[in-house]
Amino acid sequence: MRVILLEDIKGIGGKGEIKEVKDGFAKNLLIPKKQAEPATREAVLRWQIVWANKAKEEQNNLGQIEQAKTKLAGIVFDAGLATTKDGGVVESVNKQAIKSFLEKRGIKVEKEQIHLEHSLKDIGEHQVKLSLGHGVEGVLKINVFLK
Repeated sequence: MRVILLEDIKGIGGKGEIKEVKDGFAKNLLIPKKQAEPATREAVLRWQIVWANKAKEEQNNLGQIEQAKTKLAGIVFDAGLATTKDGGVVESVNKQAIKSFLEKRGIKVEKEQIHLEHSLKDIGEHQVKLSLGHGVEGVLKINVFLK
């Protein structure tokens, strides 16, 4: 019996794949557990539409990610850090500050996407890598100075 897998099943295939399995296995296990559905003409057409929509969505996401990478290349985060009277640095540039800075410029990232091992307190120019998704990485230039 031909079935469309509704989830990944070890040893058989991945979600959305059309597979030939024994009738009893399909009727007694896969279909009742909602792990597969019979591969009727209508079901196959429905899944083809789903796959086409996912491909378009993925392409759009990739385009947005590339735009974000291009935007990042032209941005410099000037971060002025407050100091104490005796010259000690009070503030630092952390993931939250970077996230807020980017969101104000229309680039949405999560803290987990920012590759910053420790908060920046050292004066000078720094480069921080960002994972933008789909294996695309961008670099944000940060200029740290004292106020």
